[in-house]
Formats: sequence, C-alpha cells, structure tokens
Amino acid sequence: MKKLISLLMVLVLAMSLTGAVAEGLNLDMWAQYQVNIKQLNNTNYVIVTEKFTHYQSIYTSTGELVATFPYTNLTYSNYGLFTAYNEDDVNSRALVQLSGAEITDPAYGAFVTYNAHWAVGYVLEPATEENNNYKRGKDFFNIVRYDVYYISDTPAKTEPIAQLTPEQFTSADIHGDYIAIMDAEEKVTLYDKTFKAYDLAMDKPGTAVYGVVDYAIIDKATGDIVLDGFTAVKEQKMSDGLWLIGTRYNFKGQQISGIIDLEGKEIMPIDYFITTITDKYVVITNPDKLKGLYSLETGKIIVPCEFNNIMVGKVSTDNYVHNGYVAVENGDLRGYYDVNAGKLSCEVKYDRTAVTTIGCSTFWQVEEGIYMLVAADGVETEVHVDEISKNTRGNGHLLVAKKDGMFGVIDWHGNVVLPFQHNKQIIITDDSQALIRTSTGMQIDRLSM
Repeated sequence: MKKLISLLMVLVLAMSLTGAVAEGLNLDMWAQYQVNIKQLNNTNYVIVTEKFTHYQSIYTSTGELVATFPYTNLTYSNYGLFTAYNEDDVNSRALVQLSGAEITDPAYGAFVTYNAHWAVGYVLEPATEENNNYKRGKDFFNIVRYDVYYISDTPAKTEPIAQLTPEQFTSADIHGDYIAIMDAEEKVTLYDKTFKAYDLAMDKPGTAVYGVVDYAIIDKATGDIVLDGFTAVKEQKMSDGLWLIGTRYNFKGQQISGIIDLEGKEIMPIDYFITTITDKYVVITNPDKLKGLYSLETGKIIVPCEFNNIMVGKVSTDNYVHNGYVAVENGDLRGYYDVNAGKLSCEVKYDRTAVTTIGCSTFWQVEEGIYMLVAADGVETEVHVDEISKNTRGNGHLLVAKKDGMFGVIDWHGNVVLPFQHNKQIIITDDSQALIRTSTGMQIDRLSM
C-alpha cells in the first residue's frame, strides 16, 4: 500500500494553467498497482482500483489517500456513504462511510440513503421478471425486509433501529432526528433515532414536526421551544439533516426569513425571503422580487439582489461560485458577477437560449470550426476548434475540446492546456483540480489554479 501511495503522489504533478500541462506519468508502467481511476460526481474524490487485490481506495483529486476498502466494488450513494461488496451474491453489500468505516455488515442487496444520518438496507430474494419489485442489473428480486439505520457523526458499525414492511417503507418520511411511519390502518407514528415513539397526531408522514405556537418555533413531539419570535416555520431537508426556515416581520412590517438549526441557532439572520438553500449558499429575494446570493460560509451577501435569476451549476463541487464568479441572468440575458470585486465582471448581454454555460465559461458555435468563448472576467476569445464539450465537468476554468478528431483541453481564455493528442474523452474532476485521461494509459494530472 505504501508503494501505491508514493506512486500516486509522484503521479500528481503540479502545473500552471497559463502554460502547457506538465506530462503526467503513464500508469501502464505500474499496471500491477492500479488499473482504473474513476471520478466521483460532485466531489473532489477519485476511486482507484488496485491490480493484485482489486480492492478500492479513495483519494482526493490532489493525491491524498482518504481510505482503502477491503472491497472490489464501491458505488457512491451520496452524503459521504458508499455501497461496497466483493462477491455479487444476492445479499452481500455493506454500507460504508468515506472514512472507511463500515456502517452495516455485508448482508444487504441494496441501500437507499436519505441524508448523512438516515439509510435503509434492502434484504432481497430472487424473483421472476413477471413477479418482482426490485431490479438490479439484469436480475429481478423481491424486497423482503427494509432495515432502517440511523448513522451517528462518530464512524462506527451500528445495528438497524427498526425493520419495516414494504407499505411502511413507502410511506416513511424523515424529519431531522425523527422518522414518521404509517401503518396498515393508515395511522402515522413518529419515532426518534432510537425508535422511541411519540404521541403526536400526524395526518400523513410528511406533516411538519416543527411549528409555531405563540410566536415560538416548537418541536411538536416534545413541546420544546427551539426559538422565539416567528410567525411561521417550514422544514428544509439538508444533506446533513434538517434546518428550519422561520418567517417573521421586520420593523417596517415586511415579511422576512431566517434559517434556524434544531439547536435554536439562527444561521442566517438577514432580512430577505429565502428561495433556495444548498449546503453553502442561499438564494435570496428582496421585496422587488430580485434575487441575490448569500454565503453560509462567510455570513455575507456575495451577490446583491439585482437579478432575475442566479444560475446553478450541476457538474461542479460548488453550486454557484465558479473560480470566483457567479452566472447571473436578467430575462433571457446572461452575464457574470465577480464576488471578490463586488461588481459585474461580464455584462449581462448574452442570450441564454443560444449559449452553453459551464461555470465561469460561456460559449457558442459561430460556424464550423469556430467557437466564441466568453470568460467570466469579460474576455471574449475566438477559438478554432471543432467542438467544445458541453459535458465538461468542473468550474469551467478548463474545458474539454476536440480538433481534427482528437481531444484536448483549453482554458477559459482559449489557451491550449493539453494538446489535441487524445483519442478518448478526457475527464476533468468536478473540483477542477485534476484531469483523468486514458488514451495513453490511465493517468491523472494535478491542476494548479
């Protein structure tokens, strides 16, 4: 394993985006150590498969070892959780964490993960194509048991807190540390993470557990007050659990919103209406219905409420901010806002219906063999390529392109970063820190922003 770590650290080469990419080392030389590198979508991790054991390891895209798993198959299930197995038997899968900790025994056919804390393991039995309720690959099964797991913040193997029937599983809904389940008589019962039941009347499993009584947000299961001073509240499911969006009035009599965690801490005490929440940002709307962007990490508004839309990116580890820029729209026109300079860096003038935007780059085809490329800093460049890939991943600072039938990489200003010498698609990791290329052997190169 030490050899593998040292080889991968040598493999990850620093380079500058203003010049040519330094050539990485071809892994064909060390094929006995690793045979595959796979990007994990929307993360900064890659999975490396070892040749002799076929066990899989997770590295960051900059070459740091995160964990090695004694499994030959590893599938990402989101929220830092993986399904892992060796022999592909009916029930041979385990749920494991990014740290390498096993959450369950390898005794399940599949898993569904709700967030970082709640998951359900399926116990399967073989079935026919005509009579089944679950398909895995080309095989058909019936789910005979649903085991419910609550996963704590401390990595450790745990036991299921409950077993559900198919009807109970179908109805179940998560509310922070609670799970609501409906029985065959359509009675809904709320349970906590230890499966303690609460006598709370719920019309359906999705009925809110948190509400407002006498201007206080309360946990209706226990009667505990979360925070005072609100007129309404709604639940917001997040990857790490549950947040609450509370509504109140400011001194002008205007309705405003705030985000509260279940400990009663107000995470975002600002006077705007909340439109969308991610793990890092909140899209906010002012009384004139114009949108801006608030950073939960800095506690500041990083894009003022001056736009009809704040564009979200779906192939990057950052939903909104790409290389320091945010794509903004007014009507059908698109431009960029520089969050560091605090002003527009690229005029809102590009027809969103006619262009492709990947993070901090926007482009369109002018004619065969010519593209116009607009960087978020406002630089427009005519690029002579046959294609700029609309499937490029990352923040858009680098783009996969094709010329004369060969793949290469250009930067947001059209400079050739990787020559057009590759006959297979190149993968840029979602955090834009590395690229994976396969035409000359499996290879990963470090990208230095």
